This record gives sequence, C-alpha cells and structure tokens, in this order.
Amino acid sequence: MSRGRGLLALLVGGALLAFDASCSFVVDTSADQCQTDGDCASRGFDGWFCAADKICRCKTNKACKVRLGTDAVCYAGSCAALKSEDCQTVYMRPNDLDRDDAVVIGWMAPIVGENKSLVEPQLNAVDLARRDFADGLPPVKDGSPNRPLVVLACNDGANALRAAKHLVEDVHVPAIIGPAFSGVLKTIATEETIPKKTLLLSASATSPLITDLIDENLVWRTCPSDAAQALAMAQLVATKVEADARKAFGLAVDDPSLRVAVVAKGDAYGLGLANALFDGLVFNKKSAADNGPALYKRVNYGDPTKDDPATLATTYANAVKSVLDFKPHILLTVGTSEAVTSILSEVEKAWPAGARPRHLVSDGLQLPELAALARGNDMRTRLYGSIAGTDSPLAKKFRDAYNGAGFTAKPDAYAASAYDALYLLAYAVVGAGAKPITGPQLATALALTIPGTGAVPIKAGPEDINKGMTALRTGGRIDYDGASGPLNFLPTGEAPADIQIWCVTPASAVEPFANVGFYRAATSTLDGTLACPP
Repeated sequence: MSRGRGLLALLVGGALLAFDASCSFVVDTSADQCQTDGDCASRGFDGWFCAADKICRCKTNKACKVRLGTDAVCYAGSCAALKSEDCQTVYMRPNDLDRDDAVVIGWMAPIVGENKSLVEPQLNAVDLARRDFADGLPPVKDGSPNRPLVVLACNDGANALRAAKHLVEDVHVPAIIGPAFSGVLKTIATEETIPKKTLLLSASATSPLITDLIDENLVWRTCPSDAAQALAMAQLVATKVEADARKAFGLAVDDPSLRVAVVAKGDAYGLGLANALFDGLVFNKKSAADNGPALYKRVNYGDPTKDDPATLATTYANAVKSVLDFKPHILLTVGTSEAVTSILSEVEKAWPAGARPRHLVSDGLQLPELAALARGNDMRTRLYGSIAGTDSPLAKKFRDAYNGAGFTAKPDAYAASAYDALYLLAYAVVGAGAKPITGPQLATALALTIPGTGAVPIKAGPEDINKGMTALRTGGRIDYDGASGPLNFLPTGEAPADIQIWCVTPASAVEPFANVGFYRAATSTLDGTLACPP
C-alpha cells in the first residue's frame, strides 16, 4: 500500500481496520473519507483535519501517539510509529516526542550479535552526549520552549536497508549517526540516504573508498580515513615490528627474505585499508610491490555480511590455510570480530613449533575477544594494534565522563567520535536557525563548526554548550574542538586525526588494552614508548 495518502487505521462501514504501526497505509480509497474536519472527529480522529484529497490526516505527533498507542511522528499528515523491527531503542525524556518541534536523530550499527562489543561504546557515547543537551536546543522563535533532542537507535545487522528506510522514509530523520561499518555505509548511502537527502555522519566507517564517494555533501565522518591508519601501520612496521620479527626468526638486518602477509575482510573497510597498506608498506628496504608475491601476500577472507553463510566456514578455512602455507614473519590483519574468532585464533592454533609471527591488527580488532585470545598464550607480546584517537585533555575528560555514567562497555576511540557526532549535529541544528531541519541544511550548517574568521572556540562537553549555541544563534560560527580531536573538516567531510598504537595488557590488568604510542597526523611521525606491558 502507498505511504503517500495514509492513515494507519480508519473506521469504514462501522469497522476499525487493522494497521501496521511501523508505517502508514491508505484504506477506503473508493470513496471520500471526509468532507470536513468534523467528519474526522466523528470517526474518532479528534484533532485531525480533512485534507484536500478528502483523507483525514494528523496534525501532531501527540495525535498519532493517541491513535497508535505508542510514540509516533506525524509527517505531512501521516503517522509513523517511532519504533520498528530494527529500531527498538529510543533515548529521550518522557513525552519529548509529544512536541512537534522535537528533533529526531537516527543511529545505526550492528548492536545485536557478534559485533555488539565493537559498537556498544558508540551508542553509549551518543546517549551521553544527548544527556548533555538534556535542556534541549534553542527554539526557532524566541519565547518558545527549547526543542527536545531525541535519538532513535537501530540495529543494522539483520537488514541494514530496512532499518535505514524506517529512519528515512517513515520517521523522516534529517540525519543518521552511522552506519558503523564502511561496507554498510556505502550501500545505505548510495541506495537510500543520498537519494532521499538524508545526512550520514559516521563515527567509525573508516574506509578510504568513502572519501571519493559522490555524496552531494551528505556523507561526513568524525573518524579519520584509513589512509591515515595505513600510514601509521606502515611506519610501525618500518620502525619497530620488522626489527622484532627479524630478531625472533633469526634474520639478519640485511637479509632480504622477510615475508609479510595481509589478511583482510572483503568489504569496503578491509579492501580500502588493504589497498592503502599495499601502497605504504616498506620492508626488506623495498615497497610491497617491489618485494613481489614471494615475499608479500594478500589474503581476502570474505565478507560475512554478503557471502553465502553456507560457504563462510570454507572461505575462512581457505584463508587460514593460505596464511599458514605462506608462513609470514609479520601478519597484518584487517577486519572485525570474525577475524579474531575464525582467522587469528585458527592461525595461532595451527602454527608449527618454533618462532611465531609478529602481529599488527587494525582498529576493528580492538575487542574483548582479541584480548582473551592474546592473553591465552604469548600472542599479546607479539601483537600491536592501531586505532584512531588522541591523548588530548578533552579525550581524557570524555573518558572520565563516560566511565562515570555507569556504562558497562569500556569507551574506545570511536566512542569519542560518536560523542562528537551528536554534538556536531546538535550545533548544526542550532546553526540552521529557522530553516527546515533537512539533511542538506545540516550539511550546510556543519560548515559553521569549522575554523574561520571570527569563529568562537568551543570545546566538547557541557560547559561550552551555551556559549556555542549563543554564537550560532546570533549568526556566528564556532571552532569545535572534540573529544576525538579538533575535527577541522576538509571539503571531503573528513578531518585529519592522530592514530593510537596499542597493545593487549596482561590478564592481571583491569583494562584489556594499553596505548603505547601515537602517530601524529600533523607531523607524520610516531612517538611514545612502543613497548607493550610485560
């Protein structure tokens, strides 16, 4: 049924027709439903109006809530329930959505299933930021109450496009924080959000393949591109990991036979970072290309979100065999949770006696599952990881606030990026002024958070909220310094950022990971001890 004309339920011939609360429906199109607003009231739709097409239509969110018995929005005369099969978590104060000027922001990530541990800190951070704006956003007209800020969180692990359609076509959110994964982002952006003019602001989709996406300025990131992570990983190999591997395997400094393998997930994230590593890696005093296939091997372990589930086990097993046959001295792994459970664990289990490989893993593997695996043997003493993040005072302040909020999932670097994402969208709403809150308008207003003439310095956190909103409401601009870094966006909608180098801590440690260095974006250099905890 069309969403263009519809009520969710109508009294027709004395009977109440059934409805699906997740979207709107047209019924009784064979005859006029009303001639006057009174006709709507007589049919049980108090406060509704009779539109020009003789259909009773909603005026307010509250009218939809009364009709559906659940929180709902009224958009262009049609009702839609806020929640759906995929979107089950709402962050707001009681009755916030009864206000028709409430600003609803979407959030998408695979919060259910094996990747929950990877994205849960991001959702917590978004909620923490929303609490900072608990007093609401300034009204469009002076003297009116502040506008409530509502976040609708959706699981995109079951059916990402379905979740996105609910946010975009039913609830009509102007912006979505997410998706978390690069492959999902590319699909959602090209098939749904860009055509429907909805802004995406991802906190963790890092693939370099996103940079040149034809996005009509509607895809932004608070996380850096993996082009930066690849530079950090390549430099770590050149300055530390290669020397460690040579020592472990008894290879002389000038021995040109060191072997390096990259095993990567077959999605936009894995492919993009693997491509960037190929361009940047130097070992045996040569590039990956110059080392050739005898000394450099790349293994694609597939994409569990798209590959046939019946063949995934075989795909993983083949990838593991390929790594073991090549027997690299250094193994770089790019992926998410399945790379721990189905690739690294099997490589470690089947590795022959003797010296074992040095590991360098990407940001998607900073997981409790990896900590458990690495702590189970000596793997943690042979492993480094990289992830976006900084050691700035604002980053430390964010982590303190996050830990003080009582969340069980530990904050990671992308939690800070998610925190900044909601802050930026809230400031963009204020910067839009009286203009309609749409994706393109928010994209235009985001430019007001980038350094420029007369920009007011604003730090992440509740202390500067009023100062930031005042500057934007009076036609000014702000220079936002975030928990994840300065966020000085480039024309691509991305911001340069530092990359953390981390290790797995001993089992006795409370925190599973320790930062041991940083790749500084401003200078393209590594600093820190680069020494993993004993």
